[in-house]
Amino acid sequence: MLDHVAALPFDVAGVLADRGFYDGTSIERLDAAAPVALPIIRRGKRMAEKLDTTVSYWTEYVMYEGSERELE
Repeated sequence: MLDHVAALPFDVAGVLADRGFYDGTSIERLDAAAPVALPIIRRGKRMAEKLDTTVSYWTEYVMYEGSERELE
């Protein structure tokens, strides 16, 4: 799929992906082709704490922060 996106004869403003793409490799490949938006999977204590709210807000989260697998 990503090869098809990269080969399109026009710029892609963004890619919307489903939760099946929520892993480091997919996010890096998607982001290389175009900005990506995908739903968050509520896993782990840090993520659960960020999602435990009743109001909208903007925040940043780094997957695998501090490890060899860290995504920027």
